[in-house]
Amino acid sequence: MAKYFKNLIPFFLLLLSLTSCSSAYEKHMDEFNDCVKEKRDKKKYKYGNIQEAINVYDFAIARDYLACHPSRTETNSRIVGSDFKYPYQEDLRLIVESEVAFYIAQGEFQKAEATAKEAGTFQVTQAKNLNTKNEERGEVDMVAHFQKLMFEASKSRLDELLSLKQFSTIYDLLSSQRVVVQSNKYRLDEPIDFIDNKNYNDQARKYNSLVDKVLTKYKYLKVDKKEIREVLDLSAPELEFASYSNSSFADKFKKEAIKKYLK
Repeated sequence: MAKYFKNLIPFFLLLLSLTSCSSAYEKHMDEFNDCVKEKRDKKKYKYGNIQEAINVYDFAIARDYLACHPSRTETNSRIVGSDFKYPYQEDLRLIVESEVAFYIAQGEFQKAEATAKEAGTFQVTQAKNLNTKNEERGEVDMVAHFQKLMFEASKSRLDELLSLKQFSTIYDLLSSQRVVVQSNKYRLDEPIDFIDNKNYNDQARKYNSLVDKVLTKYKYLKVDKKEIREVLDLSAPELEFASYSNSSFADKFKKEAIKKYLK
């Protein structure tokens, strides 16, 4: 009988730890929900939770509710077979993704980038194996995510503007996005495989593909060469090797585009 109870001890310890973790999460959410309700009643908010505020683009109220989370870290310890829980991080991600998408839709790429950079990297539920890749562990780099959203949104928006022949708006959109690309970190004293330099080149090439998309359509529509030149001048220079350990800028895309669209 003593041996039987001895064998049960590990089971009860595991059960107790699981229960305490669940209780920690429930306590966290109870405090959060009570705070949200109190803020809604006191400040007479129209929206009862973060999602409702996001639905009407009221990010100020959403962030005010976000501040109700009693902790910004995970709410339970790591246990075999159990996930981390990051309620604050997951709500922050929800707000930031919505905010970034909203600014991109408005063509306000600098605001979208600033929001993404402020957010940094998120931890979200799904961290079962600490040896897996970042995305499988539930880590989300919002800057990389923003860059992907920006590129996809720009492609879609340019298609719409090209079909409507709104050339001045196209110029403004590309000009605004070029500022974001040029604001990316790079180091001229490092080779192009330096991580920031590589990221800059990746973004410059994606951006230039959008410029090329516009120029191709302009040539087909026989748009005045002055307007073609103005768009062409918005292309972003790429980094290339200047020596064994240094990088410099080069307008490879622009040189090829001049031959292709202005000759």
